[in-house]
Amino acid sequence: MLIQSQASRKNKVAEIFISGNPPSHLSSNISIIFCLNSRLTLITITDSYLPLNHHRRFLLPIKNQTMLSLRFSCAPRSAWETLRRQIRSLENTLESEITTYAKLCTSVSTAYSSNGKLSERTITESREVEERIEDNLKQLSLQVDQIYRLLQTSSVAPTGSMTHACNRHKEVLQEYERDFKRTRTSLRECEQRASLLSSVRSEISSFKSSQIASEQDRHLNDRSSINSSHRLADDVLGQAYETRYQFSNQRRTLFNSNSRMGSVIATVPGVNSLISMINSRRRRDTLILATVAGGCTFMLLLLTFR
Repeated sequence: MLIQSQASRKNKVAEIFISGNPPSHLSSNISIIFCLNSRLTLITITDSYLPLNHHRRFLLPIKNQTMLSLRFSCAPRSAWETLRRQIRSLENTLESEITTYAKLCTSVSTAYSSNGKLSERTITESREVEERIEDNLKQLSLQVDQIYRLLQTSSVAPTGSMTHACNRHKEVLQEYERDFKRTRTSLRECEQRASLLSSVRSEISSFKSSQIASEQDRHLNDRSSINSSHRLADDVLGQAYETRYQFSNQRRTLFNSNSRMGSVIATVPGVNSLISMINSRRRRDTLILATVAGGCTFMLLLLTFR
């Protein structure tokens, strides 16, 4: 922002030219103090009077013929109070949210201690609060940095109370960050323990189900083996019954043959006597052959040992 001054004795006025936008560390209301004719004159310029890349001219009357001096200064912007209000509002919001987050962490720990499980609704709610706290912490950090830059770039030297307020805001920010990290770490540990316990329970249940399944499989295998044995025994019994049936058929066949032979013998006379003669001649021939063979053997032995 450029401020130029010019005094005109003829027209008894002092001309003030202001062009450009005010600096970022100044408020929207710029107060310019003039020392004109040994008296302080205060005028206030707003941003609406000073558009970007435009200028504004102010005429101040000179009461006496001689203008002793003309000087001006820009007062610090009211952004200090604005920033402080925003920071205090964020601090109150963060305090409430961190308290809520701590209560959620306590409820999660209590639920885990009672039944070893975590509610999905509680976990989701804690995640939402956690995201809001992180966003507010980032915003508070930016505003604390901004208020520090405001003090450093201000044309007016900061007072001790302003410096102390900035330091206090920074300390509060650090305390909130520390509390939030501690609570988040505790919540993460609780969630990890619950997750580990849940995985162990799932493994135990899967092991039990596998044991039950293996027992059922073993029983089914035993049953199938017994069924196979039953089928094999049935096959053996079937073969035995078939053999018995064949023997019965052969017995009936032989019995029928004997019956037919008996009937033939009874029907034809002399057949029985003929068969008896044949048998006696066969026995006689066998006896003769045995006698001849024995005599030859005896003679052969006698000649050998003589």
